[in-house]
Amino acid sequence: MKGLLIFLMAAATVTTVSAEASQAVGYWKSISDVKGEEGKVTALWKLSVDAKGQLQGAMVWVADTNGKPAPDKYESKKAEFNGLPLKGTFWMKGLKKSGDGWSGGTIVDVGNDKGDVYGCDVKVTEGGKRLAMRGYLGIALLGRTQVWVWTGEEEAKKLAGS
Repeated sequence: MKGLLIFLMAAATVTTVSAEASQAVGYWKSISDVKGEEGKVTALWKLSVDAKGQLQGAMVWVADTNGKPAPDKYESKKAEFNGLPLKGTFWMKGLKKSGDGWSGGTIVDVGNDKGDVYGCDVKVTEGGKRLAMRGYLGIALLGRTQVWVWTGEEEAKKLAGS
């Protein structure tokens, strides 16, 4: 009887972790943490799971920068990224489910023309209201975490203008 109880508790824990990890799928607003622009919504991301079961993300809306509309195509010094659509391209990809989050993926910094590629881990927090997106070079300890805010599909459509 005690063995059955332990098994049921373990199964419930796995189900809870799996449910929280799957909450990463959906629409997320990336929020600036740059001095002077704190709290500004910079982009709207749509996170989904690909055919391999890996988490991926594409921007569906990008904020204006310096009073100018965001460009349609990414202008990068790296040929592999130059000219790709800013919206709809999977700039975040390869994240594998790991415990209560997703890890081992990459994200391209499209905030400048360098096209820097960072390692990427994400974890849903605050009961599905926030997503901690950690970008790093080499190891996760040498990185920065940006908090993204969940948004429903209706709000996402309004923000994206569709």
